[in-house]
Amino acid sequence: MDSDNEPSSDKDEQQLTTQQAATVPKPTKGNGKVGKSNYSREELLSLFSVMERILPIGTEEWEQVLMEHSKEYPGRDVDSIRRKYNSLHRKQVQTGNPNIPPEILAAK
Repeated sequence: MDSDNEPSSDKDEQQLTTQQAATVPKPTKGNGKVGKSNYSREELLSLFSVMERILPIGTEEWEQVLMEHSKEYPGRDVDSIRRKYNSLHRKQVQTGNPNIPPEILAAK
């Protein structure tokens, strides 16, 4: 009997399924969406440079910021950059501490 026509064993099928599962990328966020990694310091400083020129207040300005920022750092959305800006802007720094990280200083 030809080996190609023989049914594969359960062990072979299980091994194949395990190999297939290993090649599927896993989501990086809890909501099941695959997201981009954290912001780098260079990306944040670039974002704040764009924000300084545009001064986003409403949705249209934030979309302009996204379009400018995406030229150099694609893969973000408006909500993501707004959340990142707001989280850095709200961060509290110790009074009298001269060593404020540049991305927080730029956000403030």
